[in-house]
Amino acid sequence: MGETPAGEQQDQRQPTERPAAGQPVVESLTVRLARAGDREAVFAFCARTWGDDGDYIPYVWDEWLADMAAGHGALLVAVASAQGEQVAQSSATAKPAQAERPVGLLHVRMVADDEAWIEGVRVDPTERRQGVGRSLVSRGLVAARERRATVARFFTDAENIASQRMFGGFGFTRVAELLAFRAPALTFGSASDDDASAATDASADATDTDGVDVSALSSPGALGATAAAAPQQATSAQTDDLAAQRTLAAAGLADDPGELRLITPGIEIADRIWEWLVQSNLTPFNGGLELRNWTARALTEANLRDYLTNGNVLLLEGWDTILALAITGEDTHAEDDEDTTDDDVGAAANDGPTAHDDSTTGAAERLDSDADGATATGDTGQPTPRRHAPSAGALNVRYLDGTADGLSRLCLALREVAGERGLARVNLWLPDLLILRDAMDGAGYERRGDEAMYVYARTL
Repeated sequence: MGETPAGEQQDQRQPTERPAAGQPVVESLTVRLARAGDREAVFAFCARTWGDDGDYIPYVWDEWLADMAAGHGALLVAVASAQGEQVAQSSATAKPAQAERPVGLLHVRMVADDEAWIEGVRVDPTERRQGVGRSLVSRGLVAARERRATVARFFTDAENIASQRMFGGFGFTRVAELLAFRAPALTFGSASDDDASAATDASADATDTDGVDVSALSSPGALGATAAAAPQQATSAQTDDLAAQRTLAAAGLADDPGELRLITPGIEIADRIWEWLVQSNLTPFNGGLELRNWTARALTEANLRDYLTNGNVLLLEGWDTILALAITGEDTHAEDDEDTTDDDVGAAANDGPTAHDDSTTGAAERLDSDADGATATGDTGQPTPRRHAPSAGALNVRYLDGTADGLSRLCLALREVAGERGLARVNLWLPDLLILRDAMDGAGYERRGDEAMYVYARTL
């Protein structure tokens, strides 16, 4: 027998019993790099991944192929090679089996030079319970190592036990348990009465003080004492600082402007912030991961410095102590908002095998549109089929850390920052802890989806 071509892996499978009517006798399985010609066959077995809602695979297929052609990531297809005849209801209707047909899919995304993310695992429903999913994952890990990844990760729903068991067999362990949250933006001075009332209630919950008069927060007197505390940055950073200071009163900070401040820090305090992050009590729960568009990667010191340089960090300080920190990503708008509906998060979370099936990872990488109308592209390119009315987009938070009280105040402030930027909402992730759920409730956030999402990882 000749050698298996580069990029391919063969898995000989001998049927142990007569196949069901209409199924081919499968003798072997090959996992190889995807080709443009695989498109229609892959789309066919992905057509009803989420029932009538279909699947996002057709919208990212071309991007994933292009990404692989450029030397980044790997799009793998499991191909079944059949011999003999396809078993039908009677021998009179038997017909020759196809020599080769795609029956599974997996994408390896390189989210950093040495970090891989596994997503888009699919198996033809007629080929389940035959080890296709395991073969894809095995070859996906090889592909990740070939691309110099030292760690691989994936998302799965908390209730997707089959997916967790399958990946556990490959040495993956849970490193984070996360909940997705969102809240509408606040624009003080022009907000509706309902928005103003919601902001006041959230402030009271977050600070254990009486409600504040939100209608007065845009006045210069509410800002003067704290705006001067912001460090000197580039013009855009100064603008962000001013917007942040306007939220101090809403977050209950205006009562003591001399001790509490909300700033956009510069690179000069990078060492101090990094030391604080290293000692964080939340790291065991968030895995030290920053999240973007249903993928995760490690927050490194180098990345932090880049975010500080670009003005993407918002810091809440008090009494010479960092109370909370947020790292924001690119603002997204109606055509590329990475938000999803609650139903979409639930459907994505169930993107995985049943108790008797190894067909998919259970990765929550479905990028649907949300109830406010923004469709998602982010890292994966094209929007998914479901659409709603347009919206102004979202402020997407990649990383959050701090005390529960500090996070509640900071996340309320983020709603004002979103309003200042003309965005409709804030999207963020936090560890699944009761104290943080209460903090987000106090800041006016709601959960997106019913179940926690788990991040699993293994070294390569």
